[in-house]
Amino acid sequence: IPISPAEEIFWRGLLQNGFVAKFGRSSGYIITTLAYSLVHLPTFNYPLMLVALIAGLVWGALLLKTGSLVPGVISHVIFNEMIFVILPIN
Repeated sequence: IPISPAEEIFWRGLLQNGFVAKFGRSSGYIITTLAYSLVHLPTFNYPLMLVALIAGLVWGALLLKTGSLVPGVISHVIFNEMIFVILPIN
């Protein structure tokens, strides 16, 4: 659970907000999303990179829409728990 809030604080709170301030709303959002996806490149797990791209789009859009990290943090925690805890049990 602690990794999800930390990732949202770093990726959306720090990087996306910084890139939006520097490059504008759309460009900052796209740069952050691409970086979030590409940081998974060293795993050579291309499905993971695709999921990170889609999730990054969703979590970044939540920040743009609400102006708050809370919806993204909640969504990220639920997503990670589903993927890493609940679904592997089934």
